[in-house]
Amino acid sequence: MVYYDFNIGVPEKGVYREIFNTDKKEYGGSGQVIKGNLFSRKGWCHNQPYTLTIKVPPMAVSVFERIIEENKTEEKIVKEDKYI
Repeated sequence: MVYYDFNIGVPEKGVYREIFNTDKKEYGGSGQVIKGNLFSRKGWCHNQPYTLTIKVPPMAVSVFERIIEENKTEEKIVKEDKYI
């Protein structure tokens, strides 16, 4: 079962991306991966001051990294993000 719009807590404001997901088809998964950037929002979740809303694939592990502070321009984000 895939959980859509699942909230997880993150420690810092900014832009995040998924850097690893065991549900990728290359690992034998169903391909429920998150493409593109995720923007944190203020709000406590899991004892953290910011929240990300993600898709949680079944029986999988997802790892995220903060790639940029949220206050940088969109043009700067696109230039720094290798995956766009």
